[in-house]
Amino acid sequence: MTRGLGILALGMVLTGMAGLAWADNYSTRVLADNPYGYWRLDESGGLTAVNLGSGGAAINGNYGQFSPPDGIPTLGVPGIPGAPTDTAAGFHGTAPVSQVYVPDAVNPSAYSLESWVKANPGATTGRNIMVRTAGNPTTTYSHQLLILGDGRLRHYGYSSTGGKWLDSASPVQANQWYHVVGTASQGTGPTDGHWTLYVNGHLQNEWFGDVGTLWNGGTQWRIGSVAGGGADWLDGTIDETALYHDELGPRQIRQHYMAGMGISPVYENPSRRMTAGDFDNDGVNEVAYIGSTNHIWVQDFNNPAASGVLPGPTVRALTAADLDGNGVPEIAFIDASANQLRSYNAVTGTLTTHSLPAGYTAFSTLSAGDVDGQVGHELMLSANADQLFIYENGTYVDTGGQANRIARGEVVQGTAGDDFLVISAGGDP
Repeated sequence: MTRGLGILALGMVLTGMAGLAWADNYSTRVLADNPYGYWRLDESGGLTAVNLGSGGAAINGNYGQFSPPDGIPTLGVPGIPGAPTDTAAGFHGTAPVSQVYVPDAVNPSAYSLESWVKANPGATTGRNIMVRTAGNPTTTYSHQLLILGDGRLRHYGYSSTGGKWLDSASPVQANQWYHVVGTASQGTGPTDGHWTLYVNGHLQNEWFGDVGTLWNGGTQWRIGSVAGGGADWLDGTIDETALYHDELGPRQIRQHYMAGMGISPVYENPSRRMTAGDFDNDGVNEVAYIGSTNHIWVQDFNNPAASGVLPGPTVRALTAADLDGNGVPEIAFIDASANQLRSYNAVTGTLTTHSLPAGYTAFSTLSAGDVDGQVGHELMLSANADQLFIYENGTYVDTGGQANRIARGEVVQGTAGDDFLVISAGGDP
């Protein structure tokens, strides 16, 4: 009974923290990455889709450029969860159809396209999200995000070496938000050209090769219009659409997705007895903690029936860590009975042992963070006589330092990911 009350109180605290940290933070995240075009599509009336990016009012969008005979999108419809005070635009896939027209004569050598889309029932196949064109998007089209005829998402582009496309693994479902990002850069070497497709913060597909020069004949963008590639008028909702003149990195994309869904970052406790993360990838954080029997308990506030104790060993410390770099954290912990580093993947239900390096017999504390600024988390651990290690992808690196307490802090300015605060042993700084 006491434990149940304690869990409830903890859940209230974490929910409040998530709201304070992330509500209305989406636009801040996007603007920090210097978009050239950023159309929130949150207007309540009128015909102008205001651009908040560096391109300024010159590339404001127009909801009514082709009206009549087209209609205009329905403004003021509910938007993405992470921007609750802003709205989105509803697009009509049948007459009178609707779109957003954006004049833009600048043709960059690299780009990132970003948009949120939610398809209506019966409209999850063969739909355009955004596209660059010279005037008729059914005959001249590139730099495109679309939904294919089988429901999968695609990033398509054209260059001097021909058309390139990258597809997602799974089809979209009706009435669900999807965060879609396509990036591209030009180049003539075997690894100079680079194209990616991300869906909901996860890398779906990637390609390196000779792109030559990206198509540079575009004069405008269309959002939600009919387009080439078998893409009909979008029937659904589009929100928070952005254009960058460089390639967003995986960390930036993951942060945008989390902010857009209102998913809080990992909260950690220096005692290493409690952590939080979206372990089952349902868009809502769960709380993992070490209970009175020293086993791992998980409280799932979105699906209470899934809450309970994890079968397995007793635990000395735990933390949330995205060890495989797919955007979904695992529960990393120190097995107190076997003195091993282990991790539990709630999506697959698998338990993995990360064997100690030779000559070491026990771990004591650990923390997780993005040390190198790349995809996925690294772990910092202390072993034996508080020897400090970094663990990533099956490899332990001995730092040569000592520590008996480790905590993580986000770097506010800089490019190297997260920093660790290490409380030393034996007088080491």
